[in-house]
Amino acid sequence: MKVLLCGLGSMGSNHLRVLMSLNQEFDVVGVVDANPKRLADAKSLHGVTGFTNISEAVETTKPEAVVVVTPTETHFEICKEILEKGIALFVEKPITKNVKQGLELARLADSKKIPFMVGHIERFNPAVVAVRELIRRGDVGDLISVSVKRVGGNPRDVKGAGDVLVDLAVHDIDIVSWLTGQTPKLLDCVGHKSQAIDSASMLFSCGATTVDMHVNWVTPVKIRQIQVTGTKGFIEVNLITQQVVWTKQNPVLIDFSTEKSQFFFDEYLLSFAAPDKIEVGILKREPLREEMRAFWKSVTTGAPMPVTAHEAVQALDLALQARAKVEKQLASSQS
Repeated sequence: MKVLLCGLGSMGSNHLRVLMSLNQEFDVVGVVDANPKRLADAKSLHGVTGFTNISEAVETTKPEAVVVVTPTETHFEICKEILEKGIALFVEKPITKNVKQGLELARLADSKKIPFMVGHIERFNPAVVAVRELIRRGDVGDLISVSVKRVGGNPRDVKGAGDVLVDLAVHDIDIVSWLTGQTPKLLDCVGHKSQAIDSASMLFSCGATTVDMHVNWVTPVKIRQIQVTGTKGFIEVNLITQQVVWTKQNPVLIDFSTEKSQFFFDEYLLSFAAPDKIEVGILKREPLREEMRAFWKSVTTGAPMPVTAHEAVQALDLALQARAKVEKQLASSQS
């Protein structure tokens, strides 16, 4: 599939590396960036043709798909142009800088029946995929709570990132929605602001499941963790190392607390035994590579997009709702 890549920043460079490695799926016909040095580096490393103008690049290369990895404030205009030309589109998260723009793009793609995917990469993390399967099989029982921590890793361009909510929390909002099968409802959010909101703690409900989430750019070490508590067990996930540890509920202890008023001493000792703790076997894979293969498959086979524009708008909307609550909290504290 002939693909044109727009944007050669740090994430765009990773996209180029992955697209070039997937040479059975993709033929990179060109790259677009306003920085001549980035274009020269891409040509030197990968032999790809560079352009500084998107319209010229599309006209010259006639791609079957375009991958957009440019600053968020440019997403709307670029994506609208690509969709109006009827070309399959992948854009990195967040879909746009506001909900109105995101909905316009989603509706445009729907009306023209154009494949359109948004890059919520954590859905393709093998650890997250494994946890979703455990939940769907009922191995953790009814979900009681989900706790998420995504901290550390200050962006190079704080202004371009917007704030920690649209830069980081949008990932976890989408993960929680995908894991629970429910649309999160924001209950509250508090945070801290320096140049931008750089730390935030959120509370959501997903049906009967409580979700707490903390994100920041401040912690000097990167942590990406999820903890899932259910009536049958507990799951701990390290998104960086792709490790999943599943602890089963101790049925003996449950029996004592709910059924028995008298028991033998050996049963009493058994009730304090360590529960089964299982490290789930994960075939570790690069999420970005899995994500781009999924995009290729959907475009070439007509299968549904694994992350739709409407889902991306939902995650953005909740992140912006959280931003509004933090801004209100900070304004109140200063008055």
